Amino acid sequence: FTLFDDDLHSTGTLAPGKHRLIHFNATPGNKSCVITISGEGAIEKNAPAKAYRLVVPALQNKPRQVSINGKKAAGVTYDKRSGTLTIPVKIGNLASATIIEIAK
Repeated sequence: FTLFDDDLHSTGTLAPGKHRLIHFNATPGNKSCVITISGEGAIEKNAPAKAYRLVVPALQNKPRQVSINGKKAAGVTYDKRSGTLTIPVKIGNLASATIIEIAK
């Protein structure tokens, strides 16, 4: 999945330096699923990190642990009825990837 991200205020956000593309790649495994968030482009004036909610549907059970860049993720919720996991994540500098691991 690729997310088009801009400053939410300017017009002409298709121009270089006015937007960035954030790529989400999931790699499922036997014991965990790893989601890598990376991207390209930039927003002028180095917009601050934005807070997002990553919603992972159709999980049969609550994960043992969720980590972001090797640290336990805060504010993670799991809805047993819908099997939906919600992970708050801030995405700032795309020069380094953000790694989310969902341990089964």
